[in-house]
Amino acid sequence: MTNQGINELVPWMKRGGLIATALSAVITAKFGFALGEDTISAFAIAGLLALATFLVGYSLVAAHAAFRQGMPVVGAVACGLFAIAVLVEFISHTSFTAANRDATTAEAQISQTTYSTNTQSVANAQRDLDRLTSRAAWMTTAIDGRPVRPVDAVDADIANSKAHKFWKTTEGCTTTKGPQTRAHCATHAKLEGERAIAMEAPTIKEEIVKAKAELAAARDAASHTKVTHAAGASQGIIFASMANRTMKPTAEQTFWAGVGLSAMLALFAVAAGGLLNFIAYAFDGPAPDNNTGGRTIRAPDQPANRQAFSAPVMSAVHRAAMAAV
Repeated sequence: MTNQGINELVPWMKRGGLIATALSAVITAKFGFALGEDTISAFAIAGLLALATFLVGYSLVAAHAAFRQGMPVVGAVACGLFAIAVLVEFISHTSFTAANRDATTAEAQISQTTYSTNTQSVANAQRDLDRLTSRAAWMTTAIDGRPVRPVDAVDADIANSKAHKFWKTTEGCTTTKGPQTRAHCATHAKLEGERAIAMEAPTIKEEIVKAKAELAAARDAASHTKVTHAAGASQGIIFASMANRTMKPTAEQTFWAGVGLSAMLALFAVAAGGLLNFIAYAFDGPAPDNNTGGRTIRAPDQPANRQAFSAPVMSAVHRAAMAAV
């Protein structure tokens, strides 16, 4: 790539470095804010961690400029500051990534549990409704293939049965004395059974209405349940499987895979701003002169430039004087 191409790329690299530094600062500030016990401490910690991010982003730039200008002590201090800031930001980003991964995993587990619970509630409500409707359907043919009559009608037949002479003869159908009494008592037993069913029918109808309402509510709750997916958990499982060459990694293997991914993302966040800024700003300054063998020619207002230009100037003055003579 030519010098002109580099010069066109450098401003974009600076913008990219600034954006990367700003995004990293947002992450470190958010993590720092979560560490605060109250509002003041939260903002203070967030500000300090964000400052560490900007130190990572521009300490190497300052160190490079200091070494170029002949200030090694300042450059060494800037490098030391960069190392401390890198450590702080690395810890912050690793902790933030791990906490975010755990939060999304827990949220996904809760949503999946809620969805399973709601789905089971729908199944239970449907089963109850089917049982009740089946019972109600059976009542339509429960008595010799005919529907159950109202309680009042059945009670009237029971009263007539008890008024019959066979009721006294059989002592309330406790003993039978021939086929006629047995037939009478069998009919009376059917009436008592029909009365029990007739007493249950209104309750069944009420329970069916209630079961339908519960089923509708359960379906509505299930339809509004959002099932989330933890991408971080899936990512950890995939990398754990790759690292351990198994399709079913253990919980410990998945945990360490998540730690490694968090550390890798933290390293990228640290390096993206600091190193990109360092590379971009390294191209700043006077361009090398091809006529001087690649040496940098400084601006004329600096002392070193006066020395660099003094010899050519004196030579030109000497030639002019000789020509005049």
